[in-house]
Amino acid sequence: QDSFSVTENSETFSAFYSASGPEGTSTTLRWSVSGSIGGDFTITQEGALTLRNVPDYPRPSDSNQDNVYQLQIRPYDGRYYGSFDVTVTVVNFTD
Repeated sequence: QDSFSVTENSETFSAFYSASGPEGTSTTLRWSVSGSIGGDFTITQEGALTLRNVPDYPRPSDSNQDNVYQLQIRPYDGRYYGSFDVTVTVVNFTD
């Protein structure tokens, strides 16, 4: 499992994921992201996970509103799915 924190009001968050096909074969992958994300995350076909909106600690948008997003990132090669569990925690910015 991958976990990390992002400070609220951060506009430059991104994480990068990679995968290969069965037995290391090189194929074009399609990526998807799901979970308690409230629509705040997207993933490109190159595996770059980004925030759709700037996170705001006092107004969490994850499903249970605790600022902890449980994501599942899934690469698909046209035949097989992989899976990465990811936890992103939004932390309060303090001066």
